[in-house]
Amino acid sequence: MPHAQAEDRSDPRLWRQTGRTAPRILDPKAQLQITQLLDTFIEREKFKQRIDAQEAREAGLLTSKALAQLLDAALRRQRAADALLSIADRVAAAGIPPMSMEEVNADGLLRLSLRQSSFLRTNLPK
Repeated sequence: MPHAQAEDRSDPRLWRQTGRTAPRILDPKAQLQITQLLDTFIEREKFKQRIDAQEAREAGLLTSKALAQLLDAALRRQRAADALLSIADRVAAAGIPPMSMEEVNADGLLRLSLRQSSFLRTNLPK
């Protein structure tokens, strides 16, 4: 009689006791409709990926040179992000308070002004 002591999954009281909800059993027609919808969705996604790859190929983005440039740019961005996070960690460890937006904007304007004056010094005729 050990089979009688097995958990009866149809008893909603057991589901409530375990904190789970009983699975909803769908009729075969609903199951078929859901399966067809999922299949359609998967096929559409595969089609979109094929179109994206075809567009990339036509745009010349899948050549060895283009892929190398894309990877190089991604690595540069990753290194820059790592450096920024490293600096942020050191600033936080040093107890330096964060800059206000006004300070950030002023610093940006100062850097722009310095770049412009440097550009003018090097590119204007003497």
